[in-house]
Amino acid sequence: MIKPGRLLRWLPAIAWMALIFVLSSIPSIEIPETHFLIPFLVHFAEFFILAVLLLWAANDGFRGGVNPGAVMAAFLISALYAVVDELHQIYVPGRVPDMLDVAVDTFGAAVACIVFSFILVALRNRVPGKENSQE
Repeated sequence: MIKPGRLLRWLPAIAWMALIFVLSSIPSIEIPETHFLIPFLVHFAEFFILAVLLLWAANDGFRGGVNPGAVMAAFLISALYAVVDELHQIYVPGRVPDMLDVAVDTFGAAVACIVFSFILVALRNRVPGKENSQE
């Protein structure tokens, strides 16, 4: 049986996925001219955050170090959701699927998985009470 704590860890990721879905469901409107990098940064950030939330859920929190299977699951779920998100936009007036968005989304998820893997390994290998000074 799944423990309630484990199930609750998935709620932030599911809520974030729902927010991405809702935002992708907004029909296209006249958007003020912005720097061309802004939409890419938004996509990157959305899926960076999604991957972190999925990694937290799949890794059973961040206490036990890095579970490579959890990292792979977080990345694959994020990448698959990027594709689903773009396909969903076929049915939203004024929106079109864009493979570049999928690439940026997937890159954001990959960076999150790599960064957090390094952080978790560093935290796990840190010896409490031992300072990093050379004598």
